[in-house]
Parts: sequence; C-alpha cells; structure tokens
Amino acid sequence: MREAGVHRVQSLKEMADCFKAFSLPTPRGPNLAIISRSGGHAVLAADSAYRHGFHVASFSDDFFGMLSEKTRAGVIRRTNPIDLGDVFDLNVYLEITEDALREKGVDGVLVVHSYALHIELESTKRFLSLSGELSKRYGKPVVFCLMPHREDWPGLLSAAEAAHFPIFTHVDEALAALRQSFEYFRHQGIVSTKGPQERKYKEDRATIPRLPTGAMSIDRVFHLLGQYGLAVADFRIVEGMNEGLDAAREIGYPLALKTASSHVLHKTEHGAVLLDIENEAMFVKAFQRIEIGPYLIQRMVPSGCEIIIGGRNDPEFGPIILCGLGGIFVEVYNDVAVRVAPIDEEMARQMIEELRGAIILKGFRGQQPYDAGYLVTTLVNVSRLLVEHPEINVLDINPLILMGKGNGGIIVDVKLQVV
Repeated sequence: MREAGVHRVQSLKEMADCFKAFSLPTPRGPNLAIISRSGGHAVLAADSAYRHGFHVASFSDDFFGMLSEKTRAGVIRRTNPIDLGDVFDLNVYLEITEDALREKGVDGVLVVHSYALHIELESTKRFLSLSGELSKRYGKPVVFCLMPHREDWPGLLSAAEAAHFPIFTHVDEALAALRQSFEYFRHQGIVSTKGPQERKYKEDRATIPRLPTGAMSIDRVFHLLGQYGLAVADFRIVEGMNEGLDAAREIGYPLALKTASSHVLHKTEHGAVLLDIENEAMFVKAFQRIEIGPYLIQRMVPSGCEIIIGGRNDPEFGPIILCGLGGIFVEVYNDVAVRVAPIDEEMARQMIEELRGAIILKGFRGQQPYDAGYLVTTLVNVSRLLVEHPEINVLDINPLILMGKGNGGIIVDVKLQVV
C-alpha cells in the first residue's frame, strides 16, 4: 500500500484532516516556519513538527531584519518558531506569513492563531482568508490552526469555505495530515522506475531455467546466490570426519561447522552450529557433537552487523522482499521493512532508513559505520532473483554479516524453498 501511494488512516476524523491537508499545496520538503502569538503554543508546535518528521526552517538575516522592524517592543527573541506575543496587529501577522513563504528554505508555514474574544473576530476572518490566497500564490501550504469560540464558528467556517481554505483545530492532527501529503510528494519521485524494471525482468525471465521443486541444498543455494553477485563465506559440504579434516585444511582455521541438512530449520536451537574452531583437535570434538549430516564447513567470518534478507511469493502481490536486523534475535527485534519486488537502489535505501536499527549501521556511539552501500546493492540483486524466479516460495538469508564501510558483506547461512 505504501508503494502504491495509499495513505492509511485510523478514523473518520483523521481521514477528514487528510482531505484538508491534500487541499493545500503539497510540501516539497520538511522545513516549516512556525508562527504563533503564544510562546507556549509555539514550543508545543515545534515539538509536534519534529514528532511528525518535520524541521523548523532556518531564516535568512533579511527575514530577521524585517521581523525586528515590524514587531513592537522587541523583547521576545527572534527565532523559529516565531513568537509574536508582543504584536497586536493581525495585518502584521499576514505580512510576516508572506515573508516566510518567500524564504527559499521554507517549505510550508504553520500558523497557530489565538484571538481576543469578539474584538479580533473580523480581522481573524481576513487573516484566514488571505492566508489561503498566499498559500495558493506561493505554492506552499499554510496550515492554519485555531480553536475558535463556539459562537464564532459559523462566521469563521463561512470565511474558510469562501476562500476554499481549511481550518485545523489541533496542531498535532494537522501536522500528521500534512506528513501524509509530504509522503505523497516523496513517493512521486520513486514510482517512475518500477514499471520499466518489471517489464525488463519479465522479458528476461523466459530464458531462465526453473529451479527444482523442494528445499534446495545449501551448496546449490550458495551457488545460485553467487550468480546474482552475492558473496558467501568459503565453504565445503562433507559427509564424514576424514573428508571434513581435509576440507578444513584447505579452507584454513578458524572455522565454523554446521549441519547441512535441509530438514533442520533452526540450526542454533538444535545445537548444530559450532563456531570459532581453531585447530584439528577442536574440529574433531565439534564434528562428534553434531549428529545430523551432511556437514557444512565454513571459514569464520569477522564480526559485523547481522542482517536478515528474506523473500517469498505472496499470493496477492507476487515476489516480496524483506530486510531487517538479523541473527538469532530477529524475532525479538521485529525490525523489518518490506517491499514488492523488484526494487531499485533508491527503494532499497528507503527500506534501510525505515529500520529503527538504521542508526547502528551509521555508526552508533563511536562505532564504525557499516557498508550500507553494499547492503543496498545486495537488496537490489536479491529482488532481481525473486522476480526472475517466481517459483521461490521462501528465501531466508540470515545472517548476512555486514562489514565496515567499504568492506562489503558475506552471507553465512541461507534457506530456499521452491514450489
């Protein structure tokens, strides 16, 4: 639904707010000017803006110079959000709103308006109506929030309807709706490449042989992944101890030893994964502990960030791809992003950014950043695999060990089921 540009809401009220936001010009960026005559309202509005993924815009020196000229006592510090508590002429509010819309770094204006009972009703109607005109003229949304007195509602609604300009009553609800409008704008920039990708893959698919039905052996899966440019840890499949010792000498210590049986889904739970085997004596003991053959011998991979990449053929959507933080805690974290395949590099980057754990990939608390670029390429290649082989029912790459920036990553375990 996200890929199709569908915006989900949880109530009729939220839907009505979205209708209002979509009647305004679409914001081209996340930077807002916030204007209020109440410092408290201004701070709450700024908090709400950040909560919904917006930022307070940076103003030019010329703008702040204008603000100093048009305000009265000059006792309130000039920042964004703009506190106009010492200004009592709503015509000045309108001028400041227009000047904010002129600023190149401003993508929209949030006006949090409170007015004196009866005294400012007519000037508020004018402020409301002309704000709508400014929004259309500059092609930027002016989100107008006020909590009117009950007896003033009819007159204010009439002014808003005449200007075809919506009124919001709660800042948080208004910004939640504006966020949907902003997401729509961002979505338009990535949908154009998907159609050509799908057609290309469909054209190529006719020449690609079908994979055999059933659970694919680990060595065949690794070979298949290699055909799609995915790096796997150096490995051997063996049946017995002596063959295993020969393979261990070829690969070199330290090693990992696992069962290669396709019937064991969770190797760790069955004690069928032994790591950091440093010599032949340790290898013999480890081999004797794993009861289910055949056996997978792998070179130990340096530590890194464990990533899961999954895929399946959904009966409604076709091939879909999943990415998240991997390892044995993947079900605990439940931190994943999903897309309909195929995806391009931009969509892969968006998947990664959706993860709560994305901050870890960027380098958390002085740790080195991981190779997110390699992960992007891997996701694109896996999505191509899923589209070119729609017979794949389940693909589970867990984990891909992602190394430091510029050092790529290595797949150490994978399961693949074909129907």
